[in-house]
Amino acid sequence: MRQGRKAWTGADDDALAAMWRSGISLDEIVEVTGRSKAALWTRASRIGLLAARSIGPSYCERIVERAREG
Repeated sequence: MRQGRKAWTGADDDALAAMWRSGISLDEIVEVTGRSKAALWTRASRIGLLAARSIGPSYCERIVERAREG
């Protein structure tokens, strides 16, 4: 393991999945977990959470809105 990186555990995956599915914002998940947005997106992708969350139209609208903001 590289220095400065914390390994993911099954409990981490379960906690991420619970927060992700509850609709908590990515910024809030970053704050709670102490992980970077990139690390969270990567892990969410690997454990199959992205498809489940991106289905909702409101989530897609927020992504487009954020992209327009800069």
